[in-house]
Amino acid sequence: MIWWQFKNRIPPGNHTRIGGKSIIMLLMLGFFMTAISGVDGYFHQNLDYWGHNSKYYTLFNHSWPVVFLENQQYASHYFGFYLVPALFSKLQGEISGTALLIWASIGYWIALMWLWVISNKNAFSLCLFFILGSAGHLIKIGFYKMAGLGAISLPFVTEVWPVLYQSILAINQTVPAMIVAAVIYADFRFDHKPERSFLFVTLNFVFGIFPTITFGLVYIVLLLYTYRQNINALFSKEKWLQLVIPGLTILPVFIYFLSGGGTVVTGFIWEFDRSLELLPHYSFGVILEVSILIVLILLLGLQQDKDRYLILTLIVILILVSTYRIGKWNDWFMRGQMPVMMLLLLFIINKSSEIFEMWKGVSNLKTILVFILIIGFSAVIPARHLIRAFQHNIFVDSQSGYITRFVRYPYNRFHDFYQMGKVIYSIEEANQYLGKKGSVYERYLARQKK
Repeated sequence: MIWWQFKNRIPPGNHTRIGGKSIIMLLMLGFFMTAISGVDGYFHQNLDYWGHNSKYYTLFNHSWPVVFLENQQYASHYFGFYLVPALFSKLQGEISGTALLIWASIGYWIALMWLWVISNKNAFSLCLFFILGSAGHLIKIGFYKMAGLGAISLPFVTEVWPVLYQSILAINQTVPAMIVAAVIYADFRFDHKPERSFLFVTLNFVFGIFPTITFGLVYIVLLLYTYRQNINALFSKEKWLQLVIPGLTILPVFIYFLSGGGTVVTGFIWEFDRSLELLPHYSFGVILEVSILIVLILLLGLQQDKDRYLILTLIVILILVSTYRIGKWNDWFMRGQMPVMMLLLLFIINKSSEIFEMWKGVSNLKTILVFILIIGFSAVIPARHLIRAFQHNIFVDSQSGYITRFVRYPYNRFHDFYQMGKVIYSIEEANQYLGKKGSVYERYLARQKK
């Protein structure tokens, strides 16, 4: 299916060609972005790396499919990001952090090459993709401190997050999401053949559940939008095969995830906080951030774009996704927002490369100042993440006499990530990893337990 999808994908012309120097620079940037995200512990690692490292070690330390030692239940989780380096580690006989680092860097590199083409090979536009989505949080922090209010966050996420921060928290889902979003955008925007992207949506399932759900929702919208004037075109043999065959690849993975027996917190966000406390957090985290995106869209003239109604639909979907909570920390919005946010950002960075040509002349000074102000506010939080990475890393820590808070989370502290979840997080979160006893997956698809 992959061969069939790509055999005729090379378009005429050189607008998508990347020079050798750019390829090397993007490779180095991909390695750097992967390292500062915390992979293999060279730079600051977020608390989530207890989970990342434990999942990787579990795959190395267990037969596949994974059966938890403590309760003899199957693991029902998205392992996709770790499968290849875990297989290498098994063949090598010891867990390899280097294999994970190289594997993740290759993925980041592929994503960056897609982004480089979509941004019209403009470094400024490429940077925007990673930092936009931070201004609302910064303004909220400033407002709360000036007003002398309490906690600056709720027990669950109600904020739009920038791609850089998503990468630091969950690179296992962010990198695949970047690649899939870029492919969908290119197929839709440049080639007007969104049906070719469905394979990527289905493949993303093994890397993350919630991003794939929102990818699927957005993909249906894209498909209907593209063929709105000729729906019958969707039922041609070629297009039908491009949808049906990839659709069949979902079934085994879908059955696997349906075997999950853990319970999760679900409901609309206002069901969990009926006080007025929710309103300011949501206003800064979602409404303000979406408003900033709309301002950028207006500044770039995208309200006159031929796909302006699609852009508006993506904004509506982002708001709708933000109103529902799944999981203790609201994993649904944390990860489910990525596809929608990334596609909006791709529209922005594709247009922003023209910014200096569009804004020549003193008459546009106010517009330029507003744009610079938005970028300035958006850059502060990502800059803090970068500064933290440079302050807390294995290289600084190795200097004699230097005291640092750098912590490198181990791979093998726990026998498997179910035990890790109970100790580091909570029993409720650990139970989310359990497969359901007597499920279709356990009875008919999984290797039988001895």
